Parts: sequence; C-alpha cells; structure tokens
Amino acid sequence: MAFKALSRILGGKKLQKNAIIEAGIIPILIPFLNPTNLDKCKMALQILFNLIQGTLLRNHEIVRAGAIPYLAKLLKSENENICKLALNILEQISCGTSAEKQSIISAYALGALIHLLETSTENDIKKAAANTLLNIALETPSKREAIIQIGGMPHFSKFLNSTDQKLREKVISLFTFMASGTKEQKELIIQANAIPSLINLLSSTDSNTNVVALKVLSNIAEGNISQKEALIKAGIIPFLCKFMDSKNSNLSEISTKTIAILANGTNEQWQSLVAGSIIPTLTNLLYSTDKNLRVAAKEAIKNISFGSNEQKEAIIAAGIIPLLIDFMDPLIPEIAESSIITVSNIAAGTKKHKQILIDAGVLQIALKLLESPNPKICKETIKLLSNLCNGTKEQIQLIRDAGIVSTLQKLLKCSNFDISKSANSVLVKIFNFK
Repeated sequence: MAFKALSRILGGKKLQKNAIIEAGIIPILIPFLNPTNLDKCKMALQILFNLIQGTLLRNHEIVRAGAIPYLAKLLKSENENICKLALNILEQISCGTSAEKQSIISAYALGALIHLLETSTENDIKKAAANTLLNIALETPSKREAIIQIGGMPHFSKFLNSTDQKLREKVISLFTFMASGTKEQKELIIQANAIPSLINLLSSTDSNTNVVALKVLSNIAEGNISQKEALIKAGIIPFLCKFMDSKNSNLSEISTKTIAILANGTNEQWQSLVAGSIIPTLTNLLYSTDKNLRVAAKEAIKNISFGSNEQKEAIIAAGIIPLLIDFMDPLIPEIAESSIITVSNIAAGTKKHKQILIDAGVLQIALKLLESPNPKICKETIKLLSNLCNGTKEQIQLIRDAGIVSTLQKLLKCSNFDISKSANSVLVKIFNFK
C-alpha cells in the first residue's frame, strides 16, 4: 500500500518529489532493490526512476544513498522489466557529473552493460546500454580507456546506422576522440569494423553528417600504412573526389587534406588515387580562391609526385606543369618550396619528363632560385638540377646554355656546407657527362 501511495504522489509536482526526497525516502528504498521479491523490487525501481526523471539535480541523492551497486547487480536480472528499470536509472545517472559517472564504473557495471549489448534482443535495452557507456566514455580519456578495456568498442559501430540521431552522434563523437589519438586507438576503430559504416554516412544527404564522419576518417588516415589501406579498400576515394568539388568549404577542405594524407603512403596507394581520377580535381583546386584548398591540393600533388613514372605522367597529363613552375616563384617561399619538390620529383622521372620541364621554362626559374637567400629553396633547386642532369647530352647542354654553371660555381663558396657540397655534385655531373 505504501508503495502505491508513493507512486501516486510522484505523479504530482516537482515540489512533492522534493519533499519526499527530503523526508529520506531514497535510503529506505535501497534494501528493496533485491530480486528476491520481484514486485517490491520493481516498485522501488519505479519510484527511484520517477524521482530523478526529467532532472539531473537528484542524481547525487541516488549515488549518495549507495544505490549504484544494487542497480549494477540488477542489470543481470532475468526479469526484463527489472533489468530495464535499473538500466534506465543508470542511464540517467550517466548523464550527470564526473563523480556520478565514476560511481557506475566503481560498481563494476560496465561488464553488465556490455553483456546487455551482446545478448539482449530488445532494441530499447541495447540503446540504453549503449547510451550509458557512451555518456561515460565521452567525458575523459581515463573513462574511455575503462570502456576500451572492458571490450566496448566493437559494439558501438553497430549504432552508426541507428535511426536515433543523438545516439549516432555520440558514437561519432567517441570515434572522433579515438581517431585523434594514437595509432593503437585508430586501430580499435578499424577492428570494430566501423570504417564501412562511417563511409556509408558519406552518402547521407545531410552535409553535417558528411563532415563529422569525414573528420573521423581523415584522422584515421593520419595513421600508419595499413590504416590508410583500410580506408582505400573500404571505398573512400570516390567520396573524396566528389567532396573536393563541394560548395561546402569544410567538406572540400577536409577531403583535399585527406587526399594529401593518403598520398603520403605507398606506391600502390598513390596509384589508387591516380586511378580514382583525383589528379584533375586537384588541378582545378590549384586555381581556387581559397588559400587552404590551394595549399592542400599542392601538398597532395607533391606527395603523389614521389610515386612511379606512371604517376608522374598523370600529373603531366593534367596540364599543370606551367602552373607548378609559376608557383616556384621565390617571392613566395612557402608556396615555392612545395612546388620545387614536386617539379624535382617529376625531373627524376624519364628523359621525356625532363624535356617537358625544360620546354616549360624550368631552367630559367631555377637560375633565379639558386640565388634565393632561403637555404631550403636553394637546396631543393640544386636537387632539381641534379635530377635534370641525369638526362641526355642535349639536356645537359641546355643546362649549360642557361648560365646555371657559373651560378653553381659561386655556390661552392657558400657558408652552408650542404649547399656547397650539393652544388659541387651537380657540377661534377655536368662536366663529367659523356
């Protein structure tokens, strides 16, 4: 009778609930959180849930009364209603303070929550368990580590396809933290089989969903070679190519940066990018009015230029050699250095590649760059000339005719040892060529 009377009162106003709490009802209810009497246990749980429902301010009363260990044990109850009520209270507690979240961990409830994710056939229970774990994991690195250690990661990827937007956003937030962490944390996301679901979110018509999913994938791309490969195999390249042309500046910039990161991989990964028709899109971005996009596009092209002759050929075929040579302007050092490296890499290709660069005027701009006060630009230019000197007799003669020899001879007296040594090596190539 007392339980029923309390239930009726709790259907009333906030002041009535506060009065009941102040009267000390919560400690009195704790002993009834015992599955030996299912009816009383269920009623006690319902009263506790009604007391805290709609506000986080009463959470501490539940924690202070020592209810959390009892609730944790009830998660293992074979009675679905009791399990669900206990879970709903813990879910509410997990939305509270750091100490309240910690009380759930300290009560060894994480294992039971994982068990519910693994075994429950009821969607509401799975969602509530996932929400509770996510609320805890999203607070601090140490709490995330507790969830990782108990084996929570593999279960979260299933909710990336959830129709519950808030739950989906929490999972993405967790993966965002993880992907920004160590290579080991990135690997946990891959091992959780989350990559296909994250890439699937790139098909969403909601641009915000595209952006948050792409951020996670971009952070994973910064990992090791195998982690880059996981993204490529999962089919990320067509989406990156599509988003680089997006009117959404965030999507365009993140996609271009991700391409640049993936291009810092293996020869096979470079070829995947080339085969995905990335080069023409990157070429268009070199003309963008957005400086960040131009810089990211140049970085991607530079990284691809380290690849095979076939990949160098793809860059040449895009018709950007004249533009790259323009970007070698020594008046803009931060742009010049990246462009010189790209052109130098192409010069390391075939004799045909060398001739294309010479015909485009690379020797004239190189002559100016050798006089740059910037040592990095000077070094990269000497490397470019060294690569060109591996060409034909006619190409060597063109280098001589450009007046480069006398400038290199002046650099022999340079106080920078690396520069003088590199200049000497190029002169040896020129004079010893047969």
